[in-house]
Amino acid sequence: MKYDIKILPDNESFKIAKTETILEASLAAEIPHAHACGGNGKCSSCRVLVVEGVENCAARTENEKILAESLGFGDTMRLACQTKVLGPTVVKRAILDDVDMELLDHDFKNLDTKKSLGEEIEATLLFADIEGYTEVTEKALPFDVVHMLNRYYLLMGKTVGNHQGQIMDYFGDGFLAIFGLNSNENHATQAVNAGIAMQKQMKRMNPYFNNLFGRNFKVRIGINTGNVILGSIGIEGMQKLAAIGDAVNLASRIEAVNKALHTTFLISDSTLAKVKHEITPINSHSVALKGKSGTYIVHEL
Repeated sequence: MKYDIKILPDNESFKIAKTETILEASLAAEIPHAHACGGNGKCSSCRVLVVEGVENCAARTENEKILAESLGFGDTMRLACQTKVLGPTVVKRAILDDVDMELLDHDFKNLDTKKSLGEEIEATLLFADIEGYTEVTEKALPFDVVHMLNRYYLLMGKTVGNHQGQIMDYFGDGFLAIFGLNSNENHATQAVNAGIAMQKQMKRMNPYFNNLFGRNFKVRIGINTGNVILGSIGIEGMQKLAAIGDAVNLASRIEAVNKALHTTFLISDSTLAKVKHEITPINSHSVALKGKSGTYIVHEL
């Protein structure tokens, strides 16, 4: 018996027998399908994204299981040389040219880096920055500024970690933390609790900072929950795990609107929906967010 299969971006359709792998059928149809290891399940150059018909794909072979675990494959990323299909399927080749092959080489040098190829998860994002930081540090000694930030990030990083979060990026006095890695379903609650703990931590840091700069500081926080793409990005030697997507951008915009509202802790509707049985906002605001159309409701904690 043969089934219909379509290969993208080549946009070629042909028949595949239930005894054939996707790679065998693809090569037979003269598709320039990469297979650096000769189609033996020892590399991932033949990998395909299953666009339609993932339910028609046979179970992973042992070779594919090993690579899938090492590279953080999702259910829809398959090795063409190991995968047979039992129904109509549409797949997209991932490795298309020499630049893709160079990226592939990078992936295999970093097999211990999970999610290197990208994975979509639901998570809660927390953006934070220091209110009044710029005006004070412009007049401060460089050593004091660096020392302040290192002390701040050390203690805030511990606070985030204590609530099962992870700081993903730093930018000046701001940082992005993510909650929900490792299939953590309570990520919204943990992010909100981390924000509360961060504000308490800042109060404990203020006597020290007051001694350096002659004033106290507040931490401004914005939190949003939604789907993000996790992936390892960057050139060799400078890779990092990054969260990408509109949910991240929205969290950043929510944090930024604290300044206009004269608030310090705002969460989105989607976050409130997950914590409403535990947290009660003190106020809600309808706001326009930079770079976003329409208005959004944000909730003040």
